[in-house]
Amino acid sequence: MIASKYVFTFWLLLLVLASTSCQKSTSSSFLILAFDRLPHDLVNCSNDKDFENSGFQSICKESVQFTKAYTTSLQPAAAMASLLSGEYPYQHQLHRSFDRISHQTSLLSALALQNDYRTSFFSGSPHILRKTGLSRFFETFDDSAALNKKNVFKDFKIQSEEFLNWTAEESDKKFFSIIYNSELEIINTKDTNKTNFENLDDKLFVFFEELKKRNLWNTTHILLVGLNGQNKYSRFNETAFSNLHSENTQILALYKTARQKGDDGVNWKNDSETNLIGLNKIVQCFLKTCTDIEKKWDKKPLLVEAANPYPNDENQIETKYALIDGTDLIIENEPPAMYNMLIDRFETNPLADEKEKTDKALSNFNDIRKNNIKRWVPGALNPRYLTNIHFYLNKNEQTDVLRNLTDPYNPLIVFSIEYYLKNWFQYQQVLEQKILPAMTLPKKNCKIEDRFEKETVRKCAEPLYKAYFNYVYSSEFELDPKKTEFEYLQLKEEHLNHIRRRAQNIALENIWGLEGPVATNYVEPIYFKDRSFFNR
Repeated sequence: MIASKYVFTFWLLLLVLASTSCQKSTSSSFLILAFDRLPHDLVNCSNDKDFENSGFQSICKESVQFTKAYTTSLQPAAAMASLLSGEYPYQHQLHRSFDRISHQTSLLSALALQNDYRTSFFSGSPHILRKTGLSRFFETFDDSAALNKKNVFKDFKIQSEEFLNWTAEESDKKFFSIIYNSELEIINTKDTNKTNFENLDDKLFVFFEELKKRNLWNTTHILLVGLNGQNKYSRFNETAFSNLHSENTQILALYKTARQKGDDGVNWKNDSETNLIGLNKIVQCFLKTCTDIEKKWDKKPLLVEAANPYPNDENQIETKYALIDGTDLIIENEPPAMYNMLIDRFETNPLADEKEKTDKALSNFNDIRKNNIKRWVPGALNPRYLTNIHFYLNKNEQTDVLRNLTDPYNPLIVFSIEYYLKNWFQYQQVLEQKILPAMTLPKKNCKIEDRFEKETVRKCAEPLYKAYFNYVYSSEFELDPKKTEFEYLQLKEEHLNHIRRRAQNIALENIWGLEGPVATNYVEPIYFKDRSFFNR
Protein backbone atom coordinates (compact mmCIF):
# COMPACT_ATOMS: atom_id res chain seq x y z
CA MET A 1 0.00 0.00 0.00
CA ILE A 2 1.16 3.51 -0.71
CA ALA A 3 2.21 5.23 2.50
CA SER A 4 1.74 8.87 3.33
CA LYS A 5 5.48 9.35 3.92
CA TYR A 6 7.72 10.41 1.06
CA VAL A 7 10.92 12.22 0.25
CA PHE A 8 11.16 15.58 1.95
CA THR A 9 14.77 16.44 2.75
CA PHE A 10 15.44 17.31 6.36
CA TRP A 11 18.12 19.81 5.45
CA LEU A 12 15.34 21.97 4.09
CA LEU A 13 13.69 22.08 7.48
CA LEU A 14 17.00 22.80 9.16
CA LEU A 15 17.59 25.78 6.91
CA VAL A 16 14.12 27.13 7.55
CA LEU A 17 14.46 26.59 11.29
CA ALA A 18 17.84 28.26 11.39
CA SER A 19 16.52 31.31 9.53
CA THR A 20 13.62 31.83 11.89
CA SER A 21 14.74 30.50 15.27
CA CYS A 22 11.49 28.54 15.24
CA GLN A 23 12.24 26.50 18.33
CA LYS A 24 12.72 29.62 20.45
CA SER A 25 9.86 31.67 19.10
CA THR A 26 6.56 31.58 20.94
CA SER A 27 4.86 34.68 19.53
CA SER A 28 4.84 34.03 15.76
CA SER A 29 1.48 33.51 14.06
CA PHE A 30 0.65 31.31 11.06
CA LEU A 31 -1.49 32.23 8.05
CA ILE A 32 -2.40 29.85 5.21
CA LEU A 33 -3.65 31.38 1.96
CA ALA A 34 -5.18 28.56 -0.10
CA PHE A 35 -6.51 29.03 -3.63
CA ASP A 36 -8.31 26.87 -6.16
CA ARG A 37 -6.95 26.73 -9.73
CA LEU A 38 -3.45 27.93 -8.79
CA PRO A 39 -0.91 25.81 -10.73
CA HIS A 40 2.83 25.97 -10.20
CA ASP A 41 3.56 27.81 -13.48
CA LEU A 42 1.08 30.66 -13.01
CA VAL A 43 3.61 32.63 -10.95
CA ASN A 44 7.20 33.16 -12.02
CA CYS A 45 9.29 33.93 -8.96
CA SER A 46 12.23 35.50 -10.74
CA ASN A 47 14.87 37.74 -9.21
CA ASP A 48 15.39 39.33 -12.61
CA LYS A 49 11.97 40.94 -12.63
CA ASP A 50 10.87 43.73 -10.36
CA PHE A 51 7.10 43.86 -10.40
CA GLU A 52 5.59 46.84 -8.63
CA ASN A 53 2.33 46.41 -6.77
CA SER A 54 2.38 42.64 -7.26
CA GLY A 55 1.20 40.55 -4.34
CA PHE A 56 2.68 37.31 -5.66
CA GLN A 57 6.08 38.89 -6.33
CA SER A 58 6.03 40.52 -2.88
CA ILE A 59 5.84 37.16 -1.18
CA CYS A 60 8.14 35.51 -3.74
CA LYS A 61 10.97 37.83 -2.65
CA GLU A 62 10.83 36.43 0.89
CA SER A 63 9.78 32.82 0.33
CA VAL A 64 10.90 29.31 -0.28
CA GLN A 65 9.27 28.15 -3.52
CA PHE A 66 8.51 24.43 -3.77
CA THR A 67 8.81 23.88 -7.52
CA LYS A 68 7.55 20.29 -7.47
CA ALA A 69 4.59 20.44 -5.11
CA TYR A 70 1.44 18.45 -5.83
CA THR A 71 -2.06 18.30 -4.47
CA THR A 72 -3.48 15.12 -2.96
CA SER A 73 -6.92 15.47 -4.53
CA LEU A 74 -8.64 17.41 -7.29
CA GLN A 75 -11.49 18.08 -4.87
CA PRO A 76 -10.78 21.25 -2.81
CA ALA A 77 -12.31 19.95 0.43
CA ALA A 78 -10.31 16.72 0.24
CA ALA A 79 -7.11 18.64 -0.54
CA MET A 80 -7.68 21.01 2.38
CA ALA A 81 -8.31 18.03 4.64
CA SER A 82 -4.90 16.63 3.61
CA LEU A 83 -3.21 19.96 4.38
CA LEU A 84 -4.87 20.08 7.80
CA SER A 85 -4.40 16.41 8.68
CA GLY A 86 -1.27 15.22 6.89
CA GLU A 87 -3.26 12.30 5.46
CA TYR A 88 -4.46 11.19 2.05
CA PRO A 89 -8.22 11.21 1.31
CA TYR A 90 -8.45 7.42 1.67
CA GLN A 91 -7.16 7.92 5.23
CA HIS A 92 -9.12 10.99 6.37
CA GLN A 93 -12.21 9.82 4.38
CA LEU A 94 -13.22 13.22 2.98
CA HIS A 95 -13.37 12.71 -0.79
CA ARG A 96 -15.91 15.29 -2.03
CA SER A 97 -17.30 18.60 -0.86
CA PHE A 98 -20.41 16.93 0.58
CA ASP A 99 -18.53 14.20 2.48
CA ARG A 100 -17.34 14.54 6.09
CA ILE A 101 -13.85 14.02 7.47
CA SER A 102 -13.33 11.14 9.90
CA HIS A 103 -13.81 12.24 13.50
CA GLN A 104 -10.66 10.30 14.40
CA THR A 105 -8.48 12.49 12.17
CA SER A 106 -6.06 14.84 13.95
CA LEU A 107 -6.09 18.40 12.59
CA LEU A 108 -3.66 21.33 12.68
CA SER A 109 -6.46 23.45 14.16
CA ALA A 110 -6.53 21.20 17.24
CA LEU A 111 -2.75 21.42 17.55
CA ALA A 112 -2.96 25.21 17.31
CA LEU A 113 -5.57 25.42 20.07
CA GLN A 114 -3.49 23.17 22.30
CA ASN A 115 -0.59 25.59 21.87
CA ASP A 116 -2.65 28.70 22.71
CA TYR A 117 -3.23 30.03 19.20
CA ARG A 118 -6.43 31.81 18.26
CA THR A 119 -7.93 29.94 15.31
CA SER A 120 -10.04 31.02 12.33
CA PHE A 121 -11.03 29.80 8.89
CA PHE A 122 -12.50 32.07 6.20
CA SER A 123 -14.02 30.00 3.39
CA GLY A 124 -14.81 31.93 0.23
CA SER A 125 -16.38 29.06 -1.66
CA PRO A 126 -19.08 26.39 -1.18
CA HIS A 127 -16.45 23.74 -1.88
CA ILE A 128 -15.56 23.93 1.82
CA LEU A 129 -18.46 24.28 4.25
CA ARG A 130 -18.92 23.55 7.93
CA LYS A 131 -20.62 20.23 7.14
CA THR A 132 -17.31 18.78 5.87
CA GLY A 133 -16.09 18.67 9.48
CA LEU A 134 -13.12 20.90 8.63
CA SER A 135 -14.57 23.51 10.99
CA ARG A 136 -13.51 21.44 14.00
CA PHE A 137 -11.29 23.35 16.46
CA PHE A 138 -11.60 26.62 14.56
CA GLU A 139 -13.04 29.17 16.99
CA THR A 140 -14.22 31.22 14.01
CA PHE A 141 -15.36 29.41 10.85
CA ASP A 142 -16.96 31.64 8.22
CA ASP A 143 -18.63 29.83 5.31
CA SER A 144 -21.24 32.53 4.63
CA ALA A 145 -20.22 32.81 0.95
CA ALA A 146 -22.51 29.89 0.07
CA LEU A 147 -25.52 31.87 1.31
CA ASN A 148 -25.15 34.45 -1.47
CA LYS A 149 -27.81 33.66 -4.07
CA LYS A 150 -26.12 35.56 -6.92
CA ASN A 151 -22.46 34.67 -6.39
CA VAL A 152 -21.40 31.79 -4.16
CA PHE A 153 -17.72 32.77 -4.40
CA LYS A 154 -16.50 35.49 -2.05
CA ASP A 155 -14.13 38.25 -3.16
CA PHE A 156 -10.63 37.94 -1.63
CA LYS A 157 -10.73 41.65 -0.77
CA ILE A 158 -13.74 41.04 1.48
CA GLN A 159 -12.16 37.96 3.02
CA SER A 160 -8.89 39.75 3.79
CA GLU A 161 -10.79 42.59 5.46
CA GLU A 162 -12.74 40.11 7.57
CA PHE A 163 -9.48 38.44 8.57
CA LEU A 164 -7.87 41.77 9.54
CA ASN A 165 -10.91 42.72 11.60
CA TRP A 166 -10.68 39.37 13.37
CA THR A 167 -6.98 39.81 14.20
CA ALA A 168 -7.67 43.30 15.57
CA GLU A 169 -10.10 41.92 18.16
CA GLU A 170 -7.19 40.47 20.17
CA SER A 171 -4.12 41.89 18.48
CA ASP A 172 -1.77 40.84 21.27
CA LYS A 173 -2.39 37.11 20.74
CA LYS A 174 -0.79 34.80 18.20
CA PHE A 175 -3.10 33.16 15.68
CA PHE A 176 -3.45 30.26 13.27
CA SER A 177 -5.75 31.22 10.40
CA ILE A 178 -6.74 30.05 6.92
CA ILE A 179 -8.19 32.11 4.08
CA TYR A 180 -9.54 29.86 1.34
CA ASN A 181 -10.54 31.47 -1.97
CA SER A 182 -11.88 30.30 -5.35
CA GLU A 183 -11.66 33.61 -7.18
CA LEU A 184 -9.57 32.13 -10.00
CA GLU A 185 -12.35 29.63 -10.73
CA ILE A 186 -15.07 32.11 -11.68
CA ILE A 187 -15.74 34.16 -14.79
CA ASN A 188 -14.54 37.78 -14.70
CA THR A 189 -17.57 39.99 -15.39
CA LYS A 190 -16.43 43.21 -13.69
CA ASP A 191 -13.04 44.25 -15.05
CA THR A 192 -12.58 42.93 -18.58
CA ASN A 193 -9.23 44.70 -18.92
CA LYS A 194 -7.66 42.37 -16.35
CA THR A 195 -7.70 38.64 -15.83
CA ASN A 196 -8.88 37.08 -12.60
CA PHE A 197 -5.27 36.33 -11.78
CA GLU A 198 -4.23 39.97 -12.25
CA ASN A 199 -7.09 41.15 -10.07
CA LEU A 200 -6.18 38.66 -7.36
CA ASP A 201 -2.53 39.74 -7.59
CA ASP A 202 -3.56 43.36 -6.96
CA LYS A 203 -5.68 42.38 -3.95
CA LEU A 204 -2.86 40.32 -2.49
CA PHE A 205 -0.49 43.28 -2.75
CA VAL A 206 -2.94 45.54 -0.88
CA PHE A 207 -3.41 42.83 1.75
CA PHE A 208 0.33 42.30 2.27
CA GLU A 209 0.91 46.05 2.56
CA GLU A 210 -1.77 46.19 5.24
CA LEU A 211 -0.08 43.33 7.11
CA LYS A 212 3.13 45.35 7.08
CA LYS A 213 1.37 48.47 8.39
CA ARG A 214 -0.06 46.45 11.27
CA ASN A 215 3.32 44.86 12.06
CA LEU A 216 1.98 41.41 11.18
CA TRP A 217 4.16 40.70 8.15
CA ASN A 218 7.40 39.96 10.01
CA THR A 219 5.72 38.12 12.87
CA THR A 220 3.61 35.79 10.71
CA HIS A 221 4.58 32.64 8.82
CA ILE A 222 2.63 32.61 5.55
CA LEU A 223 2.01 29.55 3.41
CA LEU A 224 0.50 30.49 0.04
CA VAL A 225 -0.61 27.35 -1.74
CA GLY A 226 -2.83 26.08 -4.53
CA LEU A 227 -5.21 23.24 -3.75
CA ASN A 228 -5.32 22.21 -7.40
CA GLY A 229 -4.01 23.25 -10.81
CA GLN A 230 -5.89 24.17 -13.97
CA ASN A 231 -7.60 21.95 -16.52
CA LYS A 232 -6.16 24.10 -19.31
CA TYR A 233 -5.26 21.62 -22.03
CA SER A 234 -7.75 19.92 -24.30
CA ARG A 235 -8.06 16.51 -22.69
CA PHE A 236 -10.83 14.43 -24.23
CA ASN A 237 -13.71 13.88 -21.81
CA GLU A 238 -11.78 15.35 -18.85
CA THR A 239 -13.03 17.97 -16.40
CA ALA A 240 -11.28 19.84 -13.61
CA PHE A 241 -12.33 17.06 -11.21
CA SER A 242 -11.17 14.14 -13.37
CA ASN A 243 -7.98 15.31 -15.10
CA LEU A 244 -5.00 13.79 -13.29
CA HIS A 245 -2.34 15.17 -15.61
CA SER A 246 0.26 17.42 -13.99
CA GLU A 247 -1.15 20.72 -15.28
CA ASN A 248 -4.11 20.02 -12.99
CA THR A 249 -2.23 18.48 -10.05
CA GLN A 250 1.06 20.40 -9.72
CA ILE A 251 0.46 23.43 -7.52
CA LEU A 252 2.09 26.69 -6.49
CA ALA A 253 3.54 26.53 -2.97
CA LEU A 254 5.33 29.52 -1.38
CA TYR A 255 6.41 29.59 2.22
CA LYS A 256 7.40 32.87 3.92
CA THR A 257 8.88 32.56 7.38
CA ALA A 258 8.41 34.96 10.25
CA ARG A 259 11.66 36.76 11.02
CA GLN A 260 13.31 39.05 13.49
CA LYS A 261 13.48 42.75 12.75
CA GLY A 262 16.48 43.48 10.55
CA ASP A 263 16.78 39.91 9.22
CA ASP A 264 16.67 39.38 5.48
CA GLY A 265 13.84 37.27 4.12
CA VAL A 266 14.49 33.78 2.74
CA ASN A 267 14.35 33.62 -1.06
CA TRP A 268 15.21 30.35 -2.77
CA LYS A 269 13.76 27.33 -4.54
CA ASN A 270 13.44 23.74 -3.43
CA ASP A 271 13.13 21.12 -6.17
CA SER A 272 12.31 18.15 -3.95
CA GLU A 273 9.00 16.47 -4.70
CA THR A 274 6.42 17.11 -2.04
CA ASN A 275 2.68 17.55 -1.65
CA LEU A 276 0.14 18.98 0.78
CA ILE A 277 1.07 16.32 3.33
CA GLY A 278 4.67 17.50 3.29
CA LEU A 279 3.52 21.09 3.77
CA ASN A 280 1.46 19.89 6.73
CA LYS A 281 4.68 18.68 8.36
CA ILE A 282 6.21 22.15 8.09
CA VAL A 283 3.16 23.81 9.62
CA GLN A 284 3.26 21.27 12.46
CA CYS A 285 6.85 22.27 13.09
CA PHE A 286 5.88 25.85 13.83
CA LEU A 287 2.83 25.03 15.91
CA LYS A 288 4.81 22.90 18.34
CA THR A 289 8.42 22.04 19.17
CA CYS A 290 10.26 21.34 15.95
CA THR A 291 12.24 18.48 17.42
CA ASP A 292 9.04 16.43 17.47
CA ILE A 293 9.09 16.29 13.68
CA GLU A 294 10.65 13.19 12.15
CA LYS A 295 14.16 13.83 10.91
CA LYS A 296 13.90 11.53 7.93
CA TRP A 297 11.18 10.42 5.58
CA ASP A 298 11.34 7.36 3.40
CA LYS A 299 11.22 7.84 -0.33
CA LYS A 300 7.71 7.07 -1.47
CA PRO A 301 5.73 8.07 -4.58
CA LEU A 302 3.08 10.78 -4.36
CA LEU A 303 -0.59 9.95 -4.75
CA VAL A 304 -3.32 12.14 -6.28
CA GLU A 305 -7.01 11.25 -6.12
CA ALA A 306 -9.88 12.11 -8.43
CA ALA A 307 -13.31 11.38 -6.93
CA ASN A 308 -16.48 11.10 -8.97
CA PRO A 309 -18.67 14.06 -7.89
CA TYR A 310 -21.78 11.98 -8.57
CA PRO A 311 -22.68 8.91 -6.49
CA ASN A 312 -23.26 5.67 -8.35
CA ASP A 313 -26.44 3.61 -8.27
CA GLU A 314 -25.40 2.07 -4.96
CA ASN A 315 -24.52 5.48 -3.50
CA GLN A 316 -20.86 4.53 -3.30
CA ILE A 317 -17.80 6.73 -3.68
CA GLU A 318 -15.84 6.18 -6.89
CA THR A 319 -12.18 7.17 -7.26
CA LYS A 320 -9.28 6.96 -9.65
CA TYR A 321 -5.65 7.78 -8.93
CA ALA A 322 -2.39 9.09 -10.29
CA LEU A 323 1.03 8.09 -9.00
CA ILE A 324 4.02 10.44 -9.25
CA ASP A 325 7.39 8.74 -8.82
CA GLY A 326 10.25 11.01 -9.83
CA THR A 327 9.69 11.83 -13.50
CA ASP A 328 7.20 8.96 -13.92
CA LEU A 329 3.47 9.66 -13.92
CA ILE A 330 1.02 6.75 -13.91
CA ILE A 331 -2.66 7.61 -14.40
CA GLU A 332 -5.48 5.18 -13.75
CA ASN A 333 -7.36 6.02 -16.93
CA GLU A 334 -8.98 3.51 -19.23
CA PRO A 335 -6.60 2.14 -20.34
CA PRO A 336 -4.00 3.06 -17.69
CA ALA A 337 -1.08 5.10 -18.99
CA MET A 338 2.45 5.98 -17.89
CA TYR A 339 4.27 9.16 -18.93
CA ASN A 340 7.77 10.56 -18.51
CA MET A 341 7.16 14.14 -17.38
CA LEU A 342 10.76 15.17 -18.08
CA ILE A 343 10.76 14.45 -21.82
CA ASP A 344 7.00 14.61 -22.47
CA ARG A 345 5.99 18.04 -21.18
CA PHE A 346 2.32 17.84 -22.19
CA GLU A 347 1.97 14.15 -21.30
CA THR A 348 0.53 13.12 -24.64
CA ASN A 349 2.73 10.10 -25.45
CA PRO A 350 2.27 7.13 -23.08
CA LEU A 351 5.36 5.01 -22.56
CA ALA A 352 5.33 1.55 -24.06
CA ASP A 353 6.74 -1.58 -22.38
CA GLU A 354 6.13 -0.30 -18.84
CA LYS A 355 3.50 -2.89 -17.95
CA GLU A 356 5.27 -4.05 -14.79
CA LYS A 357 5.37 -0.57 -13.22
CA THR A 358 1.82 0.16 -14.30
CA ASP A 359 0.46 -3.14 -12.95
CA LYS A 360 2.20 -2.54 -9.61
CA ALA A 361 0.62 0.93 -9.36
CA LEU A 362 -2.84 -0.45 -10.21
CA SER A 363 -2.43 -3.08 -7.51
CA ASN A 364 -1.61 -0.33 -5.01
CA PHE A 365 -4.66 1.65 -6.12
CA ASN A 366 -6.91 -1.35 -5.56
CA ASP A 367 -5.39 -1.88 -2.09
CA ILE A 368 -6.20 1.70 -1.18
CA ARG A 369 -9.88 1.42 -1.96
CA LYS A 370 -11.96 0.46 1.04
CA ASN A 371 -15.21 -1.47 1.15
CA ASN A 372 -17.36 1.47 0.11
CA ILE A 373 -15.01 2.82 -2.59
CA LYS A 374 -15.14 1.65 -6.18
CA ARG A 375 -13.00 2.44 -9.19
CA TRP A 376 -14.16 5.44 -11.21
CA VAL A 377 -14.09 4.99 -14.97
CA PRO A 378 -15.36 8.30 -16.40
CA GLY A 379 -17.38 8.08 -19.57
CA ALA A 380 -18.54 10.84 -21.88
CA LEU A 381 -19.03 14.23 -20.27
CA ASN A 382 -22.46 14.68 -18.70
CA PRO A 383 -24.47 16.84 -21.18
CA ARG A 384 -26.31 18.52 -18.29
CA TYR A 385 -23.00 19.55 -16.76
CA LEU A 386 -21.85 20.97 -20.11
CA THR A 387 -25.10 22.91 -20.57
CA ASN A 388 -25.10 24.38 -17.08
CA ILE A 389 -21.41 25.31 -17.04
CA HIS A 390 -21.85 26.97 -20.45
CA PHE A 391 -24.89 28.85 -19.14
CA TYR A 392 -23.05 30.26 -16.12
CA LEU A 393 -19.70 30.97 -17.80
CA ASN A 394 -21.04 32.59 -20.96
CA LYS A 395 -23.39 35.35 -19.86
CA ASN A 396 -23.91 36.63 -23.41
CA GLU A 397 -25.14 33.25 -24.61
CA GLN A 398 -27.61 32.41 -21.85
CA THR A 399 -30.62 33.13 -24.06
CA ASP A 400 -29.30 30.74 -26.71
CA VAL A 401 -28.96 28.01 -24.08
CA LEU A 402 -32.53 28.48 -22.84
CA ARG A 403 -34.22 28.54 -26.23
CA ASN A 404 -32.54 25.30 -27.31
CA LEU A 405 -33.11 23.28 -24.15
CA THR A 406 -35.82 20.62 -23.91
CA ASP A 407 -34.31 18.19 -21.38
CA PRO A 408 -36.87 17.84 -18.55
CA TYR A 409 -34.17 16.51 -16.18
CA ASN A 410 -32.05 19.66 -16.46
CA PRO A 411 -33.04 22.31 -13.86
CA LEU A 412 -32.50 25.01 -16.48
CA ILE A 413 -35.60 23.65 -18.23
CA VAL A 414 -37.66 25.72 -15.77
CA PHE A 415 -36.18 28.93 -17.16
CA SER A 416 -36.48 27.61 -20.70
CA ILE A 417 -40.21 27.17 -20.04
CA GLU A 418 -40.29 30.78 -18.85
CA TYR A 419 -38.68 31.84 -22.12
CA TYR A 420 -41.02 29.67 -24.22
CA LEU A 421 -44.15 30.95 -22.49
CA LYS A 422 -43.12 34.57 -23.06
CA ASN A 423 -42.65 33.71 -26.74
CA TRP A 424 -45.70 31.49 -27.05
CA PHE A 425 -46.42 31.85 -30.76
CA GLN A 426 -42.83 31.07 -31.70
CA TYR A 427 -42.44 28.09 -29.37
CA GLN A 428 -45.95 26.68 -29.09
CA GLN A 429 -44.97 23.60 -31.06
CA VAL A 430 -41.92 22.98 -28.87
CA LEU A 431 -44.05 23.24 -25.74
CA GLU A 432 -46.79 20.96 -27.01
CA GLN A 433 -44.55 18.30 -28.54
CA LYS A 434 -41.50 18.19 -26.27
CA ILE A 435 -42.22 19.87 -22.95
CA LEU A 436 -45.83 19.06 -22.02
CA PRO A 437 -45.50 15.28 -22.70
CA ALA A 438 -42.58 15.21 -20.23
CA MET A 439 -44.55 16.97 -17.50
CA THR A 440 -44.52 15.23 -14.14
CA LEU A 441 -47.61 15.09 -11.96
CA PRO A 442 -47.59 17.19 -8.78
CA LYS A 443 -46.56 15.27 -5.70
CA LYS A 444 -48.38 14.83 -2.40
CA ASN A 445 -51.94 14.71 -3.81
CA CYS A 446 -51.75 18.21 -5.30
CA LYS A 447 -53.82 17.57 -8.41
CA ILE A 448 -54.35 20.50 -10.76
CA GLU A 449 -57.57 20.33 -12.78
CA ASP A 450 -59.49 22.75 -14.94
CA ARG A 451 -62.38 22.65 -12.48
CA PHE A 452 -61.60 23.52 -8.89
CA GLU A 453 -62.64 21.15 -6.11
CA LYS A 454 -62.25 21.93 -2.42
CA GLU A 455 -61.31 18.33 -1.78
CA THR A 456 -58.20 18.88 -3.91
CA VAL A 457 -56.95 21.61 -1.59
CA ARG A 458 -57.77 19.62 1.50
CA LYS A 459 -55.65 16.67 0.36
CA CYS A 460 -52.77 18.73 -1.05
CA ALA A 461 -49.64 18.62 1.12
CA GLU A 462 -47.15 20.32 -1.23
CA PRO A 463 -46.60 23.84 0.23
CA LEU A 464 -46.21 25.63 -3.13
CA TYR A 465 -49.33 24.10 -4.66
CA LYS A 466 -51.40 24.51 -1.51
CA ALA A 467 -50.36 28.18 -1.32
CA TYR A 468 -51.38 28.59 -4.95
CA PHE A 469 -54.82 27.08 -4.30
CA ASN A 470 -55.32 29.23 -1.20
CA TYR A 471 -54.32 32.34 -3.14
CA VAL A 472 -56.54 31.69 -6.16
CA TYR A 473 -59.55 30.58 -4.12
CA SER A 474 -59.07 32.73 -1.04
CA SER A 475 -62.67 33.99 -1.20
CA GLU A 476 -64.10 30.44 -1.21
CA PHE A 477 -61.99 29.60 1.83
CA GLU A 478 -62.69 32.97 3.46
CA LEU A 479 -58.95 33.68 3.69
CA ASP A 480 -57.20 37.03 3.67
CA PRO A 481 -56.33 37.62 -0.04
CA LYS A 482 -53.29 39.78 0.72
CA LYS A 483 -51.89 37.26 3.16
CA THR A 484 -52.40 34.31 0.79
CA GLU A 485 -50.86 36.28 -2.06
CA PHE A 486 -47.82 37.12 0.05
CA GLU A 487 -47.38 33.48 1.13
CA TYR A 488 -47.69 32.24 -2.44
CA LEU A 489 -45.24 34.79 -3.84
CA GLN A 490 -42.76 33.96 -1.11
CA LEU A 491 -42.93 30.21 -1.77
CA LYS A 492 -42.74 30.80 -5.51
CA GLU A 493 -39.50 32.77 -5.10
CA GLU A 494 -38.10 30.06 -2.82
CA HIS A 495 -38.97 27.48 -5.47
CA LEU A 496 -37.17 29.40 -8.23
CA ASN A 497 -34.15 29.96 -5.97
CA HIS A 498 -34.09 26.22 -5.34
CA ILE A 499 -34.07 25.58 -9.10
CA ARG A 500 -31.24 28.08 -9.57
CA ARG A 501 -29.26 26.35 -6.84
CA ARG A 502 -29.79 22.96 -8.49
CA ALA A 503 -28.50 24.40 -11.77
CA GLN A 504 -25.47 25.91 -10.01
CA ASN A 505 -24.87 22.57 -8.32
CA ILE A 506 -24.61 20.80 -11.68
CA ALA A 507 -22.45 23.58 -13.17
CA LEU A 508 -20.05 23.12 -10.25
CA GLU A 509 -20.08 19.32 -10.71
CA ASN A 510 -22.49 18.39 -7.93
CA ILE A 511 -20.72 20.56 -5.37
CA TRP A 512 -23.49 20.18 -2.78
CA GLY A 513 -24.27 16.56 -3.63
CA LEU A 514 -27.82 17.44 -4.70
CA GLU A 515 -27.73 15.16 -7.75
CA GLY A 516 -28.15 11.48 -7.00
CA PRO A 517 -28.30 8.37 -9.19
CA VAL A 518 -31.96 9.08 -10.05
CA ALA A 519 -32.52 12.24 -12.10
CA THR A 520 -35.26 14.71 -11.16
CA ASN A 521 -37.99 15.75 -13.61
CA TYR A 522 -38.35 19.52 -13.28
CA VAL A 523 -41.38 20.13 -15.55
CA GLU A 524 -44.39 20.83 -13.30
CA PRO A 525 -48.02 21.74 -14.16
CA ILE A 526 -48.02 24.90 -12.06
CA TYR A 527 -45.73 26.62 -14.58
CA PHE A 528 -48.52 26.36 -17.15
CA LYS A 529 -51.53 26.74 -14.85
CA ASP A 530 -50.33 30.00 -13.32
CA ARG A 531 -49.38 32.15 -16.31
CA SER A 532 -47.97 34.76 -13.92
CA PHE A 533 -45.65 32.24 -12.25
CA PHE A 534 -42.50 33.78 -13.72
CA ASN A 535 -43.53 37.40 -13.23
CA ARG A 536 -41.03 39.18 -11.01
